[in-house]
Amino acid sequence: MKFFSGFCLENEESLFSSFVENDLEYDVVGFSYGAILALEYCLNADSRIDRLKLLSPAFFGDKSEKYKTFQLTAFVKNASAYKEAFFANMQKPHDTDKLIDLSLYHSTASLEVQKKQLEKLLFFEWKVEDLQTLKEKGILIEVYLGKNDHIVNANKARDFFLSSLVCADVYFLNHGNHLLKWAQN
Repeated sequence: MKFFSGFCLENEESLFSSFVENDLEYDVVGFSYGAILALEYCLNADSRIDRLKLLSPAFFGDKSEKYKTFQLTAFVKNASAYKEAFFANMQKPHDTDKLIDLSLYHSTASLEVQKKQLEKLLFFEWKVEDLQTLKEKGILIEVYLGKNDHIVNANKARDFFLSSLVCADVYFLNHGNHLLKWAQN
């Protein structure tokens, strides 16, 4: 299995053990920002890929240019505060005694690299044609979304990936947050 990490994270695949435990050698998995990288990897790969798993894919197609620019500006102004709020939002809604220590998975990339990742995450456009290309290559596409996601609009993402043109298997976790962990409002 090839795994692609989320924004400002690295080596966090163990957080998704229940979703990747049976993954095989020819599976590609991406979490959040990593879902974008996983898609791009599959589109450009010459090697065998059987399945693409998108875990809480970064989906901001429903957000305005103003919203996206504000997010980038907030990151540049105070990256530490931005990331702290981002990591907290990944786990919302939550019980404070059940929080995961995400500091174990914080990326060591420079702030400039993280800013470029955030920009790509916010402005990336998911295209039906790209997903259809993967289907034509024989790659199965699975998408996992948490209904209580406080990072992306899970309903909009679900509608996009459930589109008959995309033909992905979508798993919508009624009590899942961005980390696909149990969360209730």
